[in-house]
Amino acid sequence: NSNIVLNQAITATNSIALTTDNSIVNSALLTAPTVTLVATNGSVGTTGARTSTNAANLTVNAANGSGFGNNPAQNFNLGASSAATLEITRTSALNGNITLTGPMNANNVLVRNTAGNGGLVINSTINGSGVGSNALNVNLIASGSGDISTNGSLISTGVLALTSGSGNIGAGTAITTNATTLAANTAGTVNVSDV
Repeated sequence: NSNIVLNQAITATNSIALTTDNSIVNSALLTAPTVTLVATNGSVGTTGARTSTNAANLTVNAANGSGFGNNPAQNFNLGASSAATLEITRTSALNGNITLTGPMNANNVLVRNTAGNGGLVINSTINGSGVGSNALNVNLIASGSGDISTNGSLISTGVLALTSGSGNIGAGTAITTNATTLAANTAGTVNVSDV
């Protein structure tokens, strides 16, 4: 079984779905409304060469490896995704959001905005990679005045870090977590519920 090597950009009208028993490597841009990346026994991207997708709907699954991805879309949904380590970055300088629409199952989770006023909307649970387990570390980062908001979905983790420049953390509904260690940093307000 071979890796899928992304050396050239791919554009599709509806969707791109790439599945391999090994890894998906390199960072040529994948552009489609929906992008699904699955590496059954390997990883999706690396820390040095993250997969690059311009997609309104993104799903990354590398249950036996790691998943690293950059997405320049102004707004995008991150669907049910799993990996030992899962790191997804929104790179758009425009105001927008990452919305978690499916369960995140990973021991180490980093979902972040790196530019503009970028927010996070947590509409699904975050857990560890094992069934019913806690994650080890979850790091959620909004940028500028972006908020971190939720519908009340539980974040199950040992350590939870929530960061925004000046946005509200737990805007409207409290961030719900069972974390034993919590850090929340913003010039805005913080609303967290420990369960």
